[in-house]
Amino acid sequence: DVERSRGLGDVYKRQVVFTTSTNTLTGVTVAPTSPTVSHGDTQVFTATVAGTGIIPQGVTWSVNSDLSYITNGGKLYVHPDETESSLTVTATSIVDSTKSGTATVTIS
Repeated sequence: DVERSRGLGDVYKRQVVFTTSTNTLTGVTVAPTSPTVSHGDTQVFTATVAGTGIIPQGVTWSVNSDLSYITNGGKLYVHPDETESSLTVTATSIVDSTKSGTATVTIS
């Protein structure tokens, strides 16, 4: 009986240790950073969300234009009638909207 009790006691001595890791998002970069795009043409952008730990890479895209637009996949279409000489493309993290990156597009 003593041996059996000792055996059961050993089972209860086992431990499970849980640790937590901190995921920290540090910024967003957009590439290319300064392309030149002609009226009526397109440019594909990529975004990289940086940080420590497991960082979701999802971003929302925007461009400062009433005519030109950018898709959810990062493809910019410069409208043939675009009046601006440059546009700013912004990628904003879906996890932390205070983290974003930009690219400046020269319109030719």
